[in-house]
Amino acid sequence: MKYQVIMDGLMCTGCAGKIEKEINKLSYIKEANYNLANQVMNIVTNASIDTEIMLEVMTNIVDSIEDGVNVYYKGTNSKKRKRDFSYLFILVGLIVFSLGYFLNEHIFYYMGYILVASKIVKKSILSIKNRYILDENTLMLIATLAAMYIKEYWEAIAVLIFYSIGEYFQNRAVKKSRGEIEGLISLKVDKVTVLKGIKQITKNPDELKIGDILLIKVGEQIPVDSVIVKGDTMFNTSAMTGESMPLIAEEGTEILSGFINTSKVIEVKVIKTFKDSALSKIVDLIENSTNTKSNTELFITKFAKFYTPLVVIVAFLLVLVPSIISLSNFNSYLYRAAVFLVISCPCALVLSIPLSYFAGIGKSASQNVLFKGSNYLELLTKVKDVFLDKTGTITYGNFKVQTYTSDRILQLAASIERYSKHPIAEAIQEKNRLDLLEIKEIKEIAGHGLVGLYQGKTLLVGNDKLMNQYSVNEYNEGDGTTVHIAYDNIYLGKIVIVDEIKESSINAIRELNKNGINVHMLTGDSSEVAEKVSNTLEIDYYASLLPVDKVNIIKEHKSAGEKVFIGDGINDAPALLNADIGISMGKKGSDLAIEVADVIIMDDSLTSFVKAISISKVTRKIVYQNIIFALGIKLLFLGLGGFGITTMWMAIFSDVGVSLLAVMNALRILYRKYEELL
Repeated sequence: MKYQVIMDGLMCTGCAGKIEKEINKLSYIKEANYNLANQVMNIVTNASIDTEIMLEVMTNIVDSIEDGVNVYYKGTNSKKRKRDFSYLFILVGLIVFSLGYFLNEHIFYYMGYILVASKIVKKSILSIKNRYILDENTLMLIATLAAMYIKEYWEAIAVLIFYSIGEYFQNRAVKKSRGEIEGLISLKVDKVTVLKGIKQITKNPDELKIGDILLIKVGEQIPVDSVIVKGDTMFNTSAMTGESMPLIAEEGTEILSGFINTSKVIEVKVIKTFKDSALSKIVDLIENSTNTKSNTELFITKFAKFYTPLVVIVAFLLVLVPSIISLSNFNSYLYRAAVFLVISCPCALVLSIPLSYFAGIGKSASQNVLFKGSNYLELLTKVKDVFLDKTGTITYGNFKVQTYTSDRILQLAASIERYSKHPIAEAIQEKNRLDLLEIKEIKEIAGHGLVGLYQGKTLLVGNDKLMNQYSVNEYNEGDGTTVHIAYDNIYLGKIVIVDEIKESSINAIRELNKNGINVHMLTGDSSEVAEKVSNTLEIDYYASLLPVDKVNIIKEHKSAGEKVFIGDGINDAPALLNADIGISMGKKGSDLAIEVADVIIMDDSLTSFVKAISISKVTRKIVYQNIIFALGIKLLFLGLGGFGITTMWMAIFSDVGVSLLAVMNALRILYRKYEELL
């Protein structure tokens, strides 16, 4: 079973790691993974467990490590958070501490220190109790106690105050970033009006059932995916599709949750439940996108485990070795060791790197691209080969019959194609004006076409592969996608289907080529059709492919980087699974394609894919900036500290100041327009 537990107020990366570790030790927990960006602990259990008991156990674990965190299941009411009086203690402590300066009484220094350090002391006790000796709070406490011991009172108190102020601003920055990203997806409707005869009943969206009739007034949002059954109107679809032009809709038009009615009152019928609707899936994808961590995040997590103990050991040796040799400069070396302890926490990296990816994913969502994990955002920076399905990806997928041999040929094809859900089948049926014939023993052969019996003889409707399979040789190709018709092994004629290339595909492929990315088209269409599209786009192609052929081409292609496949159909699922990154179209993409894909393009435009690559590169740049900046400053001050040049003021800047600057840098991608990022 999967559960999502909100841990409101858990902003400390170190504490979150400890809590995650302790929860993972529970016998019934298969996996626990904390998402700092949205403060959710994602739980997977390997056995049935009373949810109230599990929540109580987790609450006890949280309380034993971090105070003031509100723990509750997502979707339930939160408990009232405990008030935090620590900042009041800091203010009073600072006043008392100042009295020591004006009255020249050291007792006030110690009293003020105790008040200011009260929160850190409490956290340190919890850490030691849970056997986490190298906790940030414990190290900060030891460092400031050392400063107090050698009578560096103002530096000791300054470290504590700036540490608390920095922690406060970090938490504010993280909370603001979460609010910005949640703003992208804060489209959930609280209440909806359901029509029952002449009665109007108010319900929650998650209570709706397929077939319910809803009344949608002007200005209201569509709560679940629906179809209009009465009236016509216009919709603002920008939140879901990015389109600025309004959508004109009438009876029979299918509409997505998240669309806003801007014109007239309408009635709609529910076609998908709340959890299966487009908006709900988008929200879920964004909220869970950082559960799968990038390689850089995993590296930083491992690095942090070694960095802090190493710096602490050096700090210990800074005191121990000189003490053995001589005691004359003990206070000087103790001060240096205290400086090392303040610098020993890798918060700037542990906090800013996940936030950088979360911000990048949020920015991509605003450009209609949804990632199922931050690892895919990182992989996108290394893409060298892109494989594109033709129909619905490069082209619109709106098939139209261009030419056909005769009305009789069209009638025969439509009679058997009514049993297929392929878009070409729909185009043939739409064009046919004659009564449908009775076809028996119909069989659909994937990648070939349909076979059936008409008046006791075999009717074949499909591509050249089907004709070859049944030894029908006298057929010829058309200018577009060609559907051949044969009866009793005699070739009767053909239907030529056309599909227009998207303007966005032309521009996007040109941009990809400009950036050194190789683009390949994979299609089940004939070589003649593929060549025509290929010449227009100036890309290479593979034609007449079955689903398994696409997989083999992707696997066997030697690439200097990662390989991407973009498709939209059920038959694209194997290729999506076998590419390094599988990307599905969201509007016209099949449920299976969307399910197995790693990334979803919500507006079905390859231009959005190009934007996602740009955002991924900007995100990587920010990540590298933070790593170089944070490590550079810390190593610089550690080096200077070893020679007694670094002061406590510099040390607190290298810890809290650098963390705050790194967090602000990580989040800047959210507050800039896409064009400004390039």
